[in-house]
Amino acid sequence: GVQTCALPISILIAASPLLFHLLITGRTARLVYGSVGLWLVYQLFPTQAAIPWVAGNAVNFPIAAWQLYFVLGLALGHHRSAMSTWGQAIPRWPIFVLTLLGFLALILLDWGHETGRIATWPVLRWLDAEMYHRVFDKSAVSWGRVVAFGIVGSFFYLAVTLFWRPICSISGRLFLPLGQHALLAYGLHLLVIVEIGRAHV
Repeated sequence: GVQTCALPISILIAASPLLFHLLITGRTARLVYGSVGLWLVYQLFPTQAAIPWVAGNAVNFPIAAWQLYFVLGLALGHHRSAMSTWGQAIPRWPIFVLTLLGFLALILLDWGHETGRIATWPVLRWLDAEMYHRVFDKSAVSWGRVVAFGIVGSFFYLAVTLFWRPICSISGRLFLPLGQHALLAYGLHLLVIVEIGRAHV
């Protein structure tokens, strides 16, 4: 559980100086291409691309797949000013509606999978239980999972941007401090999980 999750995170943090060096020296494209390439290699050859280590349930967090989130997050964060300028030129409301529809479609798709009704939908009949798992596999960060992450992340980002004032007035006192101290909150939540796990042993 916690050990499994913390190990790949520790590896990524240890590699951060090299990743930041590539970003600072203007080699973002190479970094992103390398990250996507490593992710793709894992999708095609998971056994060969897996990095072995001794940890319980280590298969749940293969570093070759999960690094994609970390690297893309670093790249977007490093170029946040340029991304913000680029985003200003895009009409937010139409994109928000599209991501909302995509989010609802994902919910409907998951409901169809859980209830087995997806087998009765002609267009998605091919997405049976096994194929659904392969497309949306969380551990392997499959392509469907990446697409879903992009849709849901974009939806919530736009929702917070467009409705910031009411959201801030209702829950700002809780979420703003958590966001400002995200790393501390993450570290503390790991300790809480460990203590809860010990309490149930």
